[in-house]
Amino acid sequence: KMKEFVVGLILLFAVSGHAHAQSTLALQEKCANEARENFERKYCGDQSQIDPSGCFVVDTFGTYYWSYESHYNKKLDKCFLLAHGHTGFKGQRMFNDYSLIDVSEGKVYAIYFARTGYDENLFLYPDIAECSVGDKQCKSLVEFENLIRPYMEE
Repeated sequence: KMKEFVVGLILLFAVSGHAHAQSTLALQEKCANEARENFERKYCGDQSQIDPSGCFVVDTFGTYYWSYESHYNKKLDKCFLLAHGHTGFKGQRMFNDYSLIDVSEGKVYAIYFARTGYDENLFLYPDIAECSVGDKQCKSLVEFENLIRPYMEE
């Protein structure tokens, strides 16, 4: 009897683990689809060229390239969209923009926005206009990436 009980428990856990893996996969797929739709609507608009990883938007100011990644965070039970924009304005500085957004709520969790500047020796440097994750301020792109890691990797 004890042997049958142990075998039954093992089968129960195996089936339960498989069902959990399937439900997580379904949530990841749903997140990826919703994030893609949200990204295209919010960042690409009607006048852009969309490819599998992002979109180009051209207007009178210059060319924007937006890309994104999505992640379903099991621990928080949330779908996140990390949008990344590179913008090159005609004859001016370039911009680098990241936004971490909860796809369902539309809440912005993190922002990094920097202009490319030049120092007195004409070396490029990021002139950071905004860098925050939740209520924490950051001072660099590396710090921003470290602060958003718990949202994008769990």
